[in-house]
Amino acid sequence: MEGTDGTLWVGTHGDGLVGLAPGRTRTVSRRDGLPGDSIRALCRDPDGGVFVGTGDGAARVDPAGAVHPLADGRLPKAGVELLHLDRRGALWISFRNGALYRIAPKGAGAAEEVRLQGVASVLALLEDREGVLWFGTRRGKVLRTSGDTVEDLSPVFGLPAKPVNALIQDSSGAVWAGTDAGVFRLYEGRVSRFDATNGLSDDQVNRVREDHEGNV
Repeated sequence: MEGTDGTLWVGTHGDGLVGLAPGRTRTVSRRDGLPGDSIRALCRDPDGGVFVGTGDGAARVDPAGAVHPLADGRLPKAGVELLHLDRRGALWISFRNGALYRIAPKGAGAAEEVRLQGVASVLALLEDREGVLWFGTRRGKVLRTSGDTVEDLSPVFGLPAKPVNALIQDSSGAVWAGTDAGVFRLYEGRVSRFDATNGLSDDQVNRVREDHEGNV
């Protein structure tokens, strides 16, 4: 992931976080204060540096490489599934133990635990064009916020009880869900499914991206 200062941050499996910049390379690990050395998620900090999710919790690394605890160190010491900074500046953190937290912009106030009924773990988070949040879960649900309510769109997608690993909205407005049972595309109320029976090399879809030409 590219930081705001141009540093390329690389998360490794067991060797911590590596920052690559012209003329220098630095490594940030448990010895420097990271909760763990297995990096599971990265999120750009608009103030510089990077938010880091590890196999043992989350922290912030500043541009100089110093490690800072989040929410006064009161977050779970559990594996992180995802990090997402929404357009309002709030940081969302999902943990493998099923906990989902929201930290207010600039760390104002304590971390708030967000409870989604029946959710084992949030694996994917999408903020659409209108600023509405969508959540993809380990138990095969796609949930969309609507005011203070949460709407279950799993029946609309026709999702099986398989993990939802990725959510994106493409330039046409369609929402794509990458799952362990292929990828599902929702557009204007219609759903298309792509899996190994119609061209995908495998049913397990871990990431979905759109390029500058509109290809997914």
